[in-house]
Amino acid sequence: MHDDQQQTAKKPLRRLVWILPTVAVAILVLSAVTSRKTDASDADDEISPLRVATRIVHLEPQYEVARSFVGQVEAARSSDLGFELAGLVDRVWVDEGDAVKVGQQLASLDRQRLRSRRNELEASLEQARAGMDLASATYDRVAEAAELDAVADQEYDEARLSLRTREATVRQLEAQIESVDVEIAKAVLKAPYAAVVAARWVDEGEVLPAGQRVLRLIETSRLEARIGVTPQQAAALSPGDAATVIVRGQSLAAKVKAILPEREVRTRTISVLLTFADQSPVRSGDLAELTLAQPVAEAGFWLPSTALSEGVRGLWSCFVVESDAERAGHYRIARRDVEVLYTETNRVFVRGTLRDGEQLVTSGVHRLVPGQQVEVAETS
Repeated sequence: MHDDQQQTAKKPLRRLVWILPTVAVAILVLSAVTSRKTDASDADDEISPLRVATRIVHLEPQYEVARSFVGQVEAARSSDLGFELAGLVDRVWVDEGDAVKVGQQLASLDRQRLRSRRNELEASLEQARAGMDLASATYDRVAEAAELDAVADQEYDEARLSLRTREATVRQLEAQIESVDVEIAKAVLKAPYAAVVAARWVDEGEVLPAGQRVLRLIETSRLEARIGVTPQQAAALSPGDAATVIVRGQSLAAKVKAILPEREVRTRTISVLLTFADQSPVRSGDLAELTLAQPVAEAGFWLPSTALSEGVRGLWSCFVVESDAERAGHYRIARRDVEVLYTETNRVFVRGTLRDGEQLVTSGVHRLVPGQQVEVAETS
């Protein structure tokens, strides 16, 4: 019994022997950690300020909003060609896509009937000229006799008027032959200007009424863009002004050719015609986009997009550097709240608490807080 009590008394002592070394080790570790934190804190105090890039901002009295207007490229001239006369189609020399020159023959009607008519008129003209020659000789003889009072006045008048009748008949037949020649010429369809055949509607053997469409020509040497703009934008443009038109993703130099004096009925816009300096990538029917700048009378600042960070209540924040009042030659960060008025690809126009001439931090704003000490790396 006595031995059991002694064993029971020794157990707490054994536990204490094991606990004391553990506590000592924990104290040593805690001391080492505390020492490291103190050393790190001292090292932090010695770290140099963050380097930031800045630029001077200037107050602008206004900004310009880029507005885009879409129109269409069209040929300066396009024509639906047809014969003035009715007739049978004899030949069509061109097909869709063919380039033609001015005066080139495109199609023709059967001219056999016209040629026969011309031969008939030529025979009648020959007969009329023979009758006119006879009437002229008769008139000369009668006129000589009349000077000698050898013929009556009636006979003289008949000879004179007979000659005039024959002369009129000759002129009439000559005019009829000329008319047939015109019809023969009009039976051949010719290109009025250099162009490309955009459509062909008839083939050989068809009998056409007068005026029916045969071919469609589009002039490719002079293409222009027709773009509708607002009346305010049209008032700011003048013929000869340079512009940039985007066609099929390519920016092309253009020039204002004309500003039409009336509005489009459906869109209520003013049509502006623009000619291209280089027409190689342009085709009739392409969409054309014209971008024009519209001034807005609102004062503010142009900032790079990288200078903004999201603020509160719909506002944005930017940061400027100010001289440290406590340490000469050192700078601290100050925040400015701004409102974005207009956004472009990589810059924004803002108004707010910024002041003209302040040094704006242009990038790395996610690392900044107001009051932070910084070093200015470069200023533009």
